[in-house]
Amino acid sequence: MRMKKSTFQLLIIFMLVWGLALAACGQQGATAPAGQPSSGAGTGTDAGTGTGTAPGTGTGADDQAASQGDAQAGSQTEPVLPVEPAGVIVVDQAGREVAIAGDVERIVSCYYISSSACLALGLADKLVAIESRAADRPIYRLAAPRLLELPNVGSAREFNMEACIEADPDLVILPLRSRDSAETMAGMGIPVLLVSPESHEELVEMITLIGEATGTQAAAARLIGYYNTELAAVAALTAGISDRPSVYMAGNSAFLSTAPRDMYQASVIRSAGGVNASDGLDGNNWVDVSYEQLLAMNPEVIIIPAAASYTRE
Repeated sequence: MRMKKSTFQLLIIFMLVWGLALAACGQQGATAPAGQPSSGAGTGTDAGTGTGTAPGTGTGADDQAASQGDAQAGSQTEPVLPVEPAGVIVVDQAGREVAIAGDVERIVSCYYISSSACLALGLADKLVAIESRAADRPIYRLAAPRLLELPNVGSAREFNMEACIEADPDLVILPLRSRDSAETMAGMGIPVLLVSPESHEELVEMITLIGEATGTQAAAARLIGYYNTELAAVAALTAGISDRPSVYMAGNSAFLSTAPRDMYQASVIRSAGGVNASDGLDGNNWVDVSYEQLLAMNPEVIIIPAAASYTRE
């Protein structure tokens, strides 16, 4: 009976937490009020209302001098130059300062967590290339089917820098372990954010970072508020659990790949009222284990991701 209850609790947290981005995609952002007509035209002094002598009322010399003065003033007027959009400097999750010039209109994301965050922030139309295996992400089919047609730039393990550069991005978002690629592109003048959303706190930090970089701070604040509300609801559901089950989270690529202590999936298990069976392993990325290690963990619950490349058989 405890097994069923624990599994149900885990399903709750995964539906709530992993579905945050999808749910937030349906939230409508506040529309900025339309601009008001400029009132400056009606506040200045009208021609002919000043205190100077009106044309025709003074001497001919006065009129001639005034005309010459006007001509000289006109010839000294500087041309109006276009105003460049203001840029922004942000600090990414690797501690790097990243300067972004102007508005971000073309985004490349090589990490499904950052891609999902972009959807939730209303940036789907600005994504021009994303990570591989997009067809395996149900959130894309449901929230933004056009993403399935975008060029893919590979993964953190096999990042296709050439495809990324061909997408002509204003901003690139990569996982933290792609630091070398980030530095190479930064040397080419391409702004790159390195992100590491491997805990609840770091996920919120990543959403805030993307919001600052793309000018979607208001949407980021709404999403974070929603996320924190759902986390509080889950905490209330699991507060009374005294006997917390041991849970083994298998990876997408292999059953003998699991989430170590510092990975986001481990924090999800803890929030759901469970104990991560792999908490004894270091790291914030999938770790390979042996059958002997798995047997020693002796998990009560085993979770296989829906997008896994294998089955439970």
